[in-house]
Amino acid sequence: MPLPDGVKEVRLYSAVRVATVLRWAASDHPRAPAAALGVVKVARWFEGLRAHLGSLNAYSVGKQLQPGVYTKLSHSNLWSKYAAGKHVPRKVLGKVEEKLRGSRQVVDWPGWRALDVMQPIGTQAVALIRTLNPRIQTACFDKAELKLDRYELRTNTDKLLKKLEQRACWDAVAAATIVLRLAHEQGDQQGAHRAGRSLYYLLLMMAVTSSAYWIAPEIFAYFIHFIFPLAATSVVAYDLHHDAMWQRMQWLYEMVLEHEDEGRPLAGFGADTRRLRRVFVSPKYGFDRMLGFAPRLKHVASEVDESKRRTLAYLQVFWQWGERVLAQGRRQPMPPEHLVEQLEAAWPTTDTTDQV
Repeated sequence: MPLPDGVKEVRLYSAVRVATVLRWAASDHPRAPAAALGVVKVARWFEGLRAHLGSLNAYSVGKQLQPGVYTKLSHSNLWSKYAAGKHVPRKVLGKVEEKLRGSRQVVDWPGWRALDVMQPIGTQAVALIRTLNPRIQTACFDKAELKLDRYELRTNTDKLLKKLEQRACWDAVAAATIVLRLAHEQGDQQGAHRAGRSLYYLLLMMAVTSSAYWIAPEIFAYFIHFIFPLAATSVVAYDLHHDAMWQRMQWLYEMVLEHEDEGRPLAGFGADTRRLRRVFVSPKYGFDRMLGFAPRLKHVASEVDESKRRTLAYLQVFWQWGERVLAQGRRQPMPPEHLVEQLEAAWPTTDTTDQV
């Protein structure tokens, strides 16, 4: 449908950036991970500038920040490349910083090193976390050790991850990625898998509570192809797709708005997501939401014992039910009784009801 006269359309670049990330993910180039991460980095920088300037497209952003390169006869298309994530800004960073102080912090954010899988994380994990937000550091480091000016990660990783989930933001995502990568490098498959689950929820929450909303598909694509594979165990791996994560993010966003309208906000000021995380982990908000938002899994082992295959088959039924409820925009806190029949069809046994 055409726009009314005088109304201009906002140019969207996310699909182009996702395609670029996916091309790098399919590439065997040794620098592919770094190049894919560069797309996300430039996207965050560019979209931050565009939001601050209130611009509709890359041309408008470039003309406001570098008017000298735009003349009646010709102009540079460099800003279109920035918008598409195809070119990493270098010399222009300083010039933009002069006009918009603080804009360079996005590109210089230390958390990018945590997301860059090109280098091992083990030797620099603690040092990297110490560059993050003080509240994120408090979540990660042992409280007793901090009083002695020593920086030691909490031994209770579940508690660490829970505290990160309660404050979903870019720094929390970086910290959870560090925990995941550290466990992976140490051969702790179960630890990496648990961290992957927290990271999945952190990405969804960050996307609906911050400006990351506008670059969520490319963020999801990068993590799905370069970070979540590190969270696989010898039996299962995360079975994720950026389109499916985007859809779940939309459902979560609608839910957040609905609760705000009702005067029961799920997310507080300053990335306070203590209540929002309960949607994923507590039946208080309904099993439909717990199961609908849950990350999908797939078997990766060639031989899996019957009990594990049965469990995943049952989970698939529950996941699909929760997803249908969310897609229909309705509420059904408890699974319906007829779901038992679907469980029986998924894995026929004589005692399905008892096992459920």
